[in-house]
Amino acid sequence: MIDENNYEKRKSAYARYEEYVNGRSSQTDNRGGFESCGNFRQGLSIYQMDQRTLEAGAACKWDFDNCAGVPLDYDIGRKVVYADGSDAHTLLIGATGSKKSRLIVMPTIRVLTSANENMIVSDPKGELYERTAGFLNENGYQIHTINLREPQKGDCWNMLAIPYQLYCTGDTDKAYEFINDMTINLIPVADKDPYWDYSSRDLLFGLILLLFKICNTMKLSDELVNMQGVLHLREELFIAADSDRIQRSELWQFAKEDAFIRVRLIGTVICPEKTMSCILSTFDQHMSCFSLQPKVVEMLSCSSFDLNDIGFTKSAIFLIMPDEKTTFHKIISIFLKQIYEMLIDNAFKKTKTGRFPSRINFILDEFSSLPTIPDFPQMIAASRSRNIRFVLVVQSKHQLRQRYQEETDTIMSNCSNWMFLTSREIQLLREISELGGTTGTNYQPLLSISKLQHMDKEKGECLVFCGRKKPYIAKLPDIELYDNGNPPALDMPIRKNRQTIQISYKFFTQLVHQFKHTAELSKETLDSSEDLMDIQEELEKKFDELFGKNDDSDSTDM
Repeated sequence: MIDENNYEKRKSAYARYEEYVNGRSSQTDNRGGFESCGNFRQGLSIYQMDQRTLEAGAACKWDFDNCAGVPLDYDIGRKVVYADGSDAHTLLIGATGSKKSRLIVMPTIRVLTSANENMIVSDPKGELYERTAGFLNENGYQIHTINLREPQKGDCWNMLAIPYQLYCTGDTDKAYEFINDMTINLIPVADKDPYWDYSSRDLLFGLILLLFKICNTMKLSDELVNMQGVLHLREELFIAADSDRIQRSELWQFAKEDAFIRVRLIGTVICPEKTMSCILSTFDQHMSCFSLQPKVVEMLSCSSFDLNDIGFTKSAIFLIMPDEKTTFHKIISIFLKQIYEMLIDNAFKKTKTGRFPSRINFILDEFSSLPTIPDFPQMIAASRSRNIRFVLVVQSKHQLRQRYQEETDTIMSNCSNWMFLTSREIQLLREISELGGTTGTNYQPLLSISKLQHMDKEKGECLVFCGRKKPYIAKLPDIELYDNGNPPALDMPIRKNRQTIQISYKFFTQLVHQFKHTAELSKETLDSSEDLMDIQEELEKKFDELFGKNDDSDSTDM
């Protein structure tokens, strides 16, 4: 028998929930027509902007425990933005032109700046830097930029610097991990004929190790340890696709002394001429990004800042890249993986708790356009315990699945906050509609597919799933509400032309030849010294036979 009273209560509750989600509640507050629905705002940081500070082009920050996060809600009357100050990761989904940057990404940077949190931002168009760098500078941040759109501006970064430092200090296992991650990003494996790509990876791994061995053994300048040095080694060792000639070369004789180098290179060194030519051709094609633009080559030849400082000084790093082509996207993926590994290592070695004292935020705009980052599901799962947080911005789930395939669901499920603006992807719309729940009477979806496609862009409507709270449609303010449309500007410095070491033809071959020649001379000198000692011993024995041993203990002073 149905309890009519209980049924009516449940029916009424579902109706109020439906009105709340669809913005039709009669019990409204200043959020623009949405019911407060209990304790949604409880525990969220508060970013308040009153009229005086807005007119002055500034903002006043109130927060809990000096932490902040992605804006999730807005109180129109009080001019208050509610942000998630927890360690929850956020996934933002919106098709191109849906105001992802203006409604959420730029405001997130602004709010995090007021809370003195560190951030690493992928910035495809450079517009995030342009809008927020001045405010960061005014708040005392150290700002670094890896600018692949205008490589003559900003900082330099050498992707081999940290692995080489680890190699020289004896931490070869960690160095090899970094190198392996680099080879995976630089040389993706095709579904058809993967042999050539796998062989190219081994070749790259071996050449990097050979460069490390040469420069470390011969005490050469660290400025030689970069990708240009690797490409010079490739030209010298494989000057011709002739296995016999390569095996007789002094460079190969030096390389094969190291078992790890030998194992990585031998698959290319000892193979038929046609096979070797195909491997080298595939390798050169993947490495073309390091020879297209002289300014990019210069920018990647050294490092102008220390990644080890991130997390211990108030820092913001912008990764600017062309959004119209993907040539350099692999370099950004390598940077993200490398700095994450450094952060995890430093959290373990340099902090007592294994957590950074100040949170580090990865704000990855156009995340699904970047090449696959190795082990990213594990990265996002383990980062929270180190006080590292991710904000992933994608255009569609389909695009994300193209990159991460079966790992896509793992990545999405590790994001407690989902923010949805708009999409025409029917599978995603169905999934979000199901997550929104159904009515209690006829089990119709509270969030229909039609409703999801018609949220008001100009009003900043955004569907938010925040942890275990009920979903709701927020009306988020544009970035102009934060900076009054007049953000402080900060011009990106133009880097002075840097004198790089010019590597001549057969440079490394000559170094190895000279090193071996010096070693042989030293050995000959040592052998000569040993021969002289043997002769001296023979003379002493002969002297004792003729004249007897001279026993100093039997002699007495007269």
